[in-house]
Amino acid sequence: MRKSLLWSVIGSLSFACAPASELELYRLRVSQALDRDVPLDYERIEAYPRQRDLRVPIVRDDIGIIAFAELHQCDLGGLVGGRNSGLGRFAGASQRLAYEIRFLDAAATCELEWVQDLRRQKQSRLPALLWNAIFAGPELTGAFAARQHEGGRQAGAIVSAGPLEALRLTVDAILQGDLNLDVRAFEETLFELKRQAYGERRHRWTALRRTLNAVSRVLRTSRVCLNDSPTPRSRRLAAGTGGRCCQAAAWGRREWAGLPRDRARAHQRGRAGRVL
Repeated sequence: MRKSLLWSVIGSLSFACAPASELELYRLRVSQALDRDVPLDYERIEAYPRQRDLRVPIVRDDIGIIAFAELHQCDLGGLVGGRNSGLGRFAGASQRLAYEIRFLDAAATCELEWVQDLRRQKQSRLPALLWNAIFAGPELTGAFAARQHEGGRQAGAIVSAGPLEALRLTVDAILQGDLNLDVRAFEETLFELKRQAYGERRHRWTALRRTLNAVSRVLRTSRVCLNDSPTPRSRRLAAGTGGRCCQAAAWGRREWAGLPRDRARAHQRGRAGRVL
C-alpha cells in the first residue's frame, strides 16, 4: 500500500502550474482592484525524507569457504565472488538489486538444497530491495529537490511521468517472478528519474493553491457583484486580471436549482441584496 500511494502522489505532480511570478502578479492585481491586502497563509512544505530514514535494512547472507566452493557447481562462484570484491561490497542499492536478481535467476536450476533455501530467503527480500533502489535511492531524492543544479539549468525544464511508468512496469514484472531485468535500461531509467523536476513542480503547485485560496477568501468578503450585476469594483477587477467577474453569482443558483419553482423564487428573493 505504501508503494502504491507513493506512485499516485508522485504521478500527480506531472501537471503544469503557473510560475511564481505570474501568481504574484495576479495576487497584486486583485489587491489593487479591490483596494485590499490579499495575505498568503504560511504553509510549510515538507522536504523529501532523507535516504537513511527511508532505507530498509537488508539481512546479509554469510557463507563459509566450503559453501563458496560448492557454488561453482551451479556456476554461481563468479557471481558471488564479484559481490565480495571491493566494488561489490560498496555497490549502491540499484547494483545490489541487480545482483540479487541475477543470483535468483542463476540459482533457479541449482540442485543444492541449501542454495534453494537461500534463494527462497532472497526472493522474500525483493520488495525491500526494490524499495531501497527506487524510493530510498538518490535518484528520487534528486528529483524531489527544489531545484536541479546541473549546468545551472532550472528544474522546471523536465517534468515527465515516463521514468515513473517505466519503473512501475519493472517493479510489477519483478514481483510477478520475471527475473529478466535489463540492468542497463534500469540504470538509465533511474538516471532519467534524477533529472525530473518533481520538487519544483510540487512547490509551484503549493504556491498556486495558496494564491487561489487567499484570493477566494478576499472575494468572499468584498462587495464585488450585487444581484448578479457588475459594480465599479468588479469592472476594475476584470480589467486588472483579464477575467470575467460576477459569474460567481451564478454559482449560488446551484443551491436552489433543484427546488420547486415557487420555493426557488422565494429563495432567490431572500438572497437579493446579499453580497456574492
